[in-house]
Amino acid sequence: MPPADRTSGPDARRGKPLRTQRRIRLKQPLEATFVAGSARGKGRVYDVSLGGLFVQGPLLPAEGSSVAAALETPSGWRLAIEGVVRWSTAARGGPHEACGFGIRVTRCSNEFLGFVDGALAASPLEAEPR
Repeated sequence: MPPADRTSGPDARRGKPLRTQRRIRLKQPLEATFVAGSARGKGRVYDVSLGGLFVQGPLLPAEGSSVAAALETPSGWRLAIEGVVRWSTAARGGPHEACGFGIRVTRCSNEFLGFVDGALAASPLEAEPR
């Protein structure tokens, strides 16, 4: 398997770091249950990488909030992650295809690492979105 894409430096248009790890769009979403501060919610994960993921759902925790999530694969595996809410669609204004928020993963289970590694290995490099 080729190494994951590594890109560094600021994104001049947004003033934010560029994505540093290859992400994939999942064919079947993961069900997510999460806790961020006093908020508890559910959503679906469609995009994932070793460093982060996007949770689609109606509850949008504040940027900077610590979050713990349990993800369930279609085959019933439970994957645990902890992280920080980096952004949400609420902060971007205007209409969006999907309401949700991005999590930068700071801690995760070995099962999560194995799931993402397997998904990356099965995904052709050309299929990487954006």
